[in-house]
Amino acid sequence: MARALEGFGVRLQYSVFECALDALRLAKLKAELQDLVNHDEDQVLFVSLGPSAGDATLVIEAMGLPYEVRSRVTII
Repeated sequence: MARALEGFGVRLQYSVFECALDALRLAKLKAELQDLVNHDEDQVLFVSLGPSAGDATLVIEAMGLPYEVRSRVTII
């Protein structure tokens, strides 16, 4: 799956990629991942960070396992 993602963006961590995509490229990426994802075990999160300027609304969409907001204590 990582190999497919490398064609769309930059690897930031082992399983984290940053991809600046328009609607067409996002649709193409989702279509490619649809066949690679084990929908019973894997989870791919698409996080829209919004426009580069102005107010942004965080949007999270999941492929595979559903996304659940978990309350955790953050320790740095």
